[in-house]
Amino acid sequence: MLSVFSNFSFANRGLNVIQIGNKASKLNLLVVAGLMLSVSSPGYSADATVRGEYKMVSRAPRNFEFAAAGSLDVGELGYKAYRDGDLTLAINYFTQAINKDPQNISAVIDRAYARQDSGDYINAIADFQQPRIAPLQPSCLVGVGYCHTNLNNFSAAMQDFTASLALDKRSESAVSAYAGRAAVKRTLHDIPGALSDCDAALALNPDSGDARWQRAVTFYLSQQFAKAVPDLMIVVDKSPRFADAHFMLAQCYQKLGNKSGAIAEYQKANYLYQQAHDDDGIQQTNTALKVLQANLNTQNSDAKG
Repeated sequence: MLSVFSNFSFANRGLNVIQIGNKASKLNLLVVAGLMLSVSSPGYSADATVRGEYKMVSRAPRNFEFAAAGSLDVGELGYKAYRDGDLTLAINYFTQAINKDPQNISAVIDRAYARQDSGDYINAIADFQQPRIAPLQPSCLVGVGYCHTNLNNFSAAMQDFTASLALDKRSESAVSAYAGRAAVKRTLHDIPGALSDCDAALALNPDSGDARWQRAVTFYLSQQFAKAVPDLMIVVDKSPRFADAHFMLAQCYQKLGNKSGAIAEYQKANYLYQQAHDDDGIQQTNTALKVLQANLNTQNSDAKG
């Protein structure tokens, strides 16, 4: 399965950094949450905001169906732009490829993912659901499900993921469907159901970035930070440019008193946010780093005294 280093934030700034701000109006709450060093008793935080909460870490393999040679060539230019992080150029190329050959299914699906990455969920859904693509294709249903989730249409998303699983419960699309449905169940306060879906996904693929991420988010929101860390370590190992995963790992380390680990992960996230020109992410990580550095300086001064 092909991992896609993409950016799913509402204010998309390129494919080079993976992040989502599905609840942008509440993002500043993370500054407060991230700086709290005390660990309270486990319990689900319904109103907490998590950067990248509804992130689709990986996508289905590309589908190279027959298409006119000129259309395929332009589509490949689009895919290169997509991997380079220029989503606007990528979408332009994919559209050109589709105009050259409306039956170029690969370009249609590629454009759907590019639109999804850029936060254009409505048009992404339109591409995923185009009649010339089998409407019941499991991977397309998963893509639609993640779009509906980011649009906060959770009932539709639940139907999408469940419909995908009804068609395929064994492939990588099933792994992503279970992970996506876990995100919806968590949002609807069904924590046992969310963890069960994560376990089902991991039974199919123990290295699934999607399932590990959703389980980590669930543990994090349940304030089970020690349980979230192993999953997050796998996620950042598989997707090292997933800025929001580094950010959450830093927060977990900070909650657990591992200040050096927290600083290292905040620095990684900060670097990636700078590359993406994500001012909010830069501000949050800078603030966290200042607090941690100040605490370390105070401890060092006390030790010398």
